[in-house]
Amino acid sequence: MDLEAARRAVLAAVRGTCAADLPRLLHWMRNTSDFDELVVSNNDVMLKNIAEDLRNHLPIEAMFNSEHQAVQKIHQHPLPMIHVDAFLYDDDFVDSLCEEGKMSRSYCTECGSYKTAPLGLCL
Repeated sequence: MDLEAARRAVLAAVRGTCAADLPRLLHWMRNTSDFDELVVSNNDVMLKNIAEDLRNHLPIEAMFNSEHQAVQKIHQHPLPMIHVDAFLYDDDFVDSLCEEGKMSRSYCTECGSYKTAPLGLCL
């Protein structure tokens, strides 16, 4: 659909909205984040590219021994824990690493191993 056709379709939808709901519709259109995924800025693309480049040059935990505070925090935690840099690894990327077996969101409560697998149920 070209721009003019899309504009006409949006206007037709707005004009077709009952008068009582029109103010709420216009407020939603002005303030919603529902359209954010449709609009990707060049800055977002550049940041994703930077994160990808860094991932290719850093270990998965993206942490060096020089990062004393993060290392100390992990060692103080009573349960097994790994460090995941939120800039480099969003939830979708972590999910893909888990699917590939490169990372785990689970650990064995007996030995602390991250090498776990889903348990199959026979019902």
